[in-house]
Parts: sequence; C-alpha cells; structure tokens
Amino acid sequence: MGGQRPTGPIAQGCGATAAASASSGLKPEPLRVTLLAAEDGFAPILAAARTGGLCGGCGATLPLQGGPYREGLARLKGQVAQLAGPRALTEPELVLVVGPALTLAGYPPLAVAQSEILHLGPAAALGRQAVDGAMHKFLRTEQRFGT
Repeated sequence: MGGQRPTGPIAQGCGATAAASASSGLKPEPLRVTLLAAEDGFAPILAAARTGGLCGGCGATLPLQGGPYREGLARLKGQVAQLAGPRALTEPELVLVVGPALTLAGYPPLAVAQSEILHLGPAAALGRQAVDGAMHKFLRTEQRFGT
C-alpha cells in the first residue's frame, strides 16, 4: 500500500468537512490522504542516517554531514528527504491506525509527535463508516494537547 494513491469516497473526504465549512462560510481545505505501509516506516531514515546513500535524482553518494545547527538541520532534512523519500518527513494532523492492536511500531516517533492518533480496529472491519466516524471525532475535537 506504500505507493498507492487512494481513490473513491474515502479519499475525497467525508461530508463533515463540507458541512462544517458551509455553515461557517469558509472555503473547505482539500483533504490529503497518504496511505503508509511498513516500508514507509523508520528503517529508510535509519539507513540513511547511518550510511548516507544515493541521491534519487542524480545517483551521487550523499553522506550525512553536520554543520552549524540551523544550516545542518536544514541540510539534514533535505538529505533525508532525498535518501529516504519525501514521506519520511511527513507530519500528519491525524493518524488512523488499522490493525488488531494500536501500535506505531516501526514508524518515526517525531513524525507523529503532534498527531491525533485514532485506532480503527482490524483491517477486515475497515470501511467508510469507520473512517467517517474517525473524521467526525477529529473535526469535533476543540482542543488538542500540545497545540
């Protein structure tokens, strides 16, 4: 599922977004859905941090090097994105976990540190109703800790 783009009603968002915007008179923001699999987890970032790697664009070897803090951090983020892919630096507002247990095993903790995390249960029970319910809960939340 790591590289697939979702289609259909779930990817287009639930009706709660449109209803909330219509009542407030605001233009709705587009809903972006990214489906992640185990290969989108922390392993590519660790591999890039330990050894550097090859640039996806030009094929050059890119060692991860330090420098002054701000410049080094910007360079590190750019190199990690080149080596591990742009999803490595994704910071979602909402994470929907599908599976028998609520676990984020294998995913980078910093990427989901400020995310609201909701467990949808086993994949066999996943459907539009479960996703809509999670979206309604997310949209009704008035205050999130840390924000």
